[in-house]
This record gives sequence, C-alpha cells and structure tokens, in this order.
Amino acid sequence: MLEGLFAIERYFMQMTHSGVVSVHGDRATARFVIRERGRGDDSFYDNLAVYNDELVREPAGWRFKRRSYSYRFLDQQPFTGTAYPVPR
Repeated sequence: MLEGLFAIERYFMQMTHSGVVSVHGDRATARFVIRERGRGDDSFYDNLAVYNDELVREPAGWRFKRRSYSYRFLDQQPFTGTAYPVPR
C-alpha cells in the first residue's frame, strides 16, 4: 500500500500515537490515535483519526477481528512550509 502511495504522493507520513489496549482472555480491544500528512503534485492531505480495533488470539498469534478508522480532522488545503523528499 505504501509503495502505491509513494507513486502518487511526493511524500506520505503516518504517525501512530500512544494507544490503549485492553486484554480479556483471548479477546482484546485497542484504540490508537493516528496522524497522517501527505502531499502529491496537486493534492494535500492532513488528518487526525482514531483506529478502534477488536482482536482475537489464535494459535498463530493475535489477529484483527474488526478494525474501524474514524476521521476526527481532515484538511486538504495547501500546506505552508517545505516538504523534504523521503530517501528510498
């Protein structure tokens, strides 16, 4: 997915902030705040969102049962400042 984003974006950055995970036996819930910024040739993307996850423990380890992504803030106006390329 990231390779596809880099093909259309001059840069894309995703920052996951501290989250809360609650484990109840073989089930768990998790909530993480995420910030994303990206810039294409003619596009701008700046958001704040929340992942709300339900997880289950299987023999091979923990797996997502359900995942939701909810926007809390979205701005697509041109950025001020300078974007620097990401080394490949």
